[in-house]
Amino acid sequence: MIYFSAVGMLNALGNSLDDIAANLVRGYAPGMRPAADWLTGGRSCWIGHVDDELPPLPAELAPHNSRNNR
Repeated sequence: MIYFSAVGMLNALGNSLDDIAANLVRGYAPGMRPAADWLTGGRSCWIGHVDDELPPLPAELAPHNSRNNR
């Protein structure tokens, strides 16, 4: 069995659990932005952005340092 005692989250609602909870209750998503260049045919949609910087990785993980692995 796996038990998570604390969860870290970072998404279009905020950069911390407190921010995400507060923005979820308020119905506010600061990272959601309209985009017209993601869909074909010139259709627009909403895209979720994260505006926070990624923390540095320890040196031993340098070979795996990519946006995808963060």
